[in-house]
Amino acid sequence: MSTKVLMTGPRAPFQLEYASYHGAPNLTATLKCITSMRYFILATLLGLLLFTSCTQDPFGNKPQSIGDLRRLTMITDTTAWKGELGEALRDLYGAPYPVLPQYEPTFDVRYFSPAQFMGNANRRHLRQLLFVADLSDRNSKTAAIVRRDIGKEAVEEARELQEGGIKVRPDFWARNQVVIYIYGWGQEDLLQKVAQSYAKVSEEFFKTDEAQLRSQAYMAGSNNYLNDLIQTELGMRMNVPGDYKLILEEPNLVWIRREIPAVVNSNLLIRRIPYTDQAQLTPEYLLDLRDSLGMAYVTSDKEQSGMLVDRKNIPVQTRTGMLGNSYTLQARGLWFMKNDFMGGPFVSYLIHDKADNSLVLIDGFVFAPGQDKRPFMQVLENIIQSARV
Repeated sequence: MSTKVLMTGPRAPFQLEYASYHGAPNLTATLKCITSMRYFILATLLGLLLFTSCTQDPFGNKPQSIGDLRRLTMITDTTAWKGELGEALRDLYGAPYPVLPQYEPTFDVRYFSPAQFMGNANRRHLRQLLFVADLSDRNSKTAAIVRRDIGKEAVEEARELQEGGIKVRPDFWARNQVVIYIYGWGQEDLLQKVAQSYAKVSEEFFKTDEAQLRSQAYMAGSNNYLNDLIQTELGMRMNVPGDYKLILEEPNLVWIRREIPAVVNSNLLIRRIPYTDQAQLTPEYLLDLRDSLGMAYVTSDKEQSGMLVDRKNIPVQTRTGMLGNSYTLQARGLWFMKNDFMGGPFVSYLIHDKADNSLVLIDGFVFAPGQDKRPFMQVLENIIQSARV
């Protein structure tokens, strides 16, 4: 098995050319030049003023939001955070990210009391903010903030219906920020709203992470060589980051990898096969296909080694959906190396290409001993989701 290393030539140096001025200055000409320049500058400033008045920045002077991926800041009253409400919020938003060998939360939850949040103006610029309040509590400082921000109409509706809701405020205090308010009328109603709104609220926060995920994944740009190879060999499009290298190319199969020595080994193994039976679009078939490829291609230096799905320790999670316009079966689980001590998480997409009457398996797997796996898996899946068959 050979590895091809892509090399690029050096960039041409950027050169600046300066025009030289020769000869003695002419006073009359200089004064005319200065007068002309004054008119030019005045006209330019007026033009800019007119232009900016017609094309105002939609963000105004709002700063860029700050905060890491999946870093969620919650604001609620201290007594509520220490009680049943806080426990429900931590259980929901701090639930394990699927499926990893050790616990890593879906969100890194950070808590501020209303006084802590309002006491530092920079905290308004955090990227993901969640306020949770009982509007019927007139002594609640969090409820006072929520009442002010959601407006009188929403507060009156909650009072009349004796029922709360949620409100989403994108780019509220900063660019690329999302501020969400979950509010109820009474503790019981608030707890119900927290549970009922989790899917919608978490999806809103996930969307704000997409741009940052793409930025991280494509810091080295795109690998046009591998993009073209995948298009030619597999008849599909996928945007591969610039720091991925080709590991193996065979008919209807491409294996690429990004490696940071002693940190992470991130892999994408792509295979196209004929579609002959509906039973192929089942979790059992997907996992069997993954096992067959793992034993054939992904091995270590141990005899009779090969990558297999761990079907015993942690259940594999599967779901169906659409990738672009194509029906897709997804699977998430853990892999292990037969006859060796290696393992890690994987995510597989089995995509039905109706036009070609075939299936495309894109399998992403990570080997990163001693490292948090969630960030690497998020980037891998972001790359996979760029695929179109």
